[in-house]
Amino acid sequence: MLSAILMAGCATGIGGAEDRKISTSMVLIVLDRPFVYYGTGDATGQSSRYTLVKGTYQPLYEDAKGTYFIGPGHCLGIEAVSADAGAFEKSKAHRCGIYVPSLSDSSPQVYYYPYQRILVDGNIGQVAANSIPNISPIAAGLGAGIAEGIVAGIVASQAAEFRLFERQPPAGALQKEISYLR
Repeated sequence: MLSAILMAGCATGIGGAEDRKISTSMVLIVLDRPFVYYGTGDATGQSSRYTLVKGTYQPLYEDAKGTYFIGPGHCLGIEAVSADAGAFEKSKAHRCGIYVPSLSDSSPQVYYYPYQRILVDGNIGQVAANSIPNISPIAAGLGAGIAEGIVAGIVASQAAEFRLFERQPPAGALQKEISYLR
């Protein structure tokens, strides 16, 4: 069973693009359900809800410290909570992924592409999930292999665009929700 959540906030870079190489890993991460958590999203103290959508997260890059898995579609949902009865407003979804450190005692982290976002109305988790085709993890893995050359060219041009979130899920929470598929 696998779920992951997103978080947003101020961005921090992840290493240097020159330290990354395209991953050759055959391991996939599958989130069986959305992973959601809440936090204070900005200097004004406004609360936000962060969501990683369910789906297959494919290996993208590797560096000396771990592996970056890219998520399906615009997989990171960010919603600001309104003061009016807990309503949500200012919803957006970003391209995202999960960074899994090589050290087993280190928690996975969420990263995102700040310039690859869409604005949405309504429930961001549902909008983001509806934009993702419903395919099996095995089919996704086979498709990943076929599309590897195409994806490699695209992601290489975007290597410097992704950032870690400053507000990560609570320690260990994301790690508990991640399952791996070989």
